[in-house]
Amino acid sequence: SPSVMPINEVETAIFPASNGHVYFLQAPTSGTTISTAYWDYDPVAHGWGSPQSSCSPAIAPDGTVYVVIRTSGADAIVRLDPFAKQELQSWVATGTGTEISGSCVIAPDGSVFVGTNGAANGEGNLFKLTPALAQEWATSSSASGMIADNDGFFGSPIVGQDGSIYFHTAKAAAGDINIGALNPDGTVAWASNVAKRQLIDGTTGFVSSIMIDDTGLLYVYAEEGDAVRSYEKVRAPEREREVLFSNYDLLGSTADKVAGRPVWLLTLKPK
Repeated sequence: SPSVMPINEVETAIFPASNGHVYFLQAPTSGTTISTAYWDYDPVAHGWGSPQSSCSPAIAPDGTVYVVIRTSGADAIVRLDPFAKQELQSWVATGTGTEISGSCVIAPDGSVFVGTNGAANGEGNLFKLTPALAQEWATSSSASGMIADNDGFFGSPIVGQDGSIYFHTAKAAAGDINIGALNPDGTVAWASNVAKRQLIDGTTGFVSSIMIDDTGLLYVYAEEGDAVRSYEKVRAPEREREVLFSNYDLLGSTADKVAGRPVWLLTLKPK
């Protein structure tokens, strides 16, 4: 999904693409409905071989943009300067599991957090990186205090107001979901098995990302579309849409093309 930020005082949508490119599209100027192609970040041109896809970008307080690049080998994060239109730094996942299944997360101080997994073949790590993508620490999904027998970290972690880092691990084949928190120094604060989710077709699955509300309750989103609140309360996706569209209007531009592909600039406007 895209992210939005102002660049040179113009609202700019940042779209990750399945070919690994990251497209920066600026809002239509007065009197037109056509968005403007601002920058096409091409990872191949920066030596990344043939990336398979890129994840939703994360925007840091200083305006730099972090994007997860998925490759046939170890996945990576690149830090982009959209004002100068250049790649600043990069980091390649290390350890047993090197697949990143979610976006990275930026803390208020600029620190970068990302989880890796072994894609059903091994454990992963949750990494803390500096804004310049130097590694500060890594916590294994098999560290003391974790729920044993998992394939690593899935989805995106989140950073709480107290500095705790919330995560979820999973056993892909069994559909087991575990959630927990790390202390700011990377040690395990707690971990708990939530449930084994079963899909409509009888297979099992795991969640994508977790969320936290202002009251401190954790939300876990399962593959079949149910949101589990505080481990047990369910909010149907129809209710999620109802809440969203009761507070926002969805505005869309006419179709434009970037690299020969149709794109639209979508805007959520508060009512």
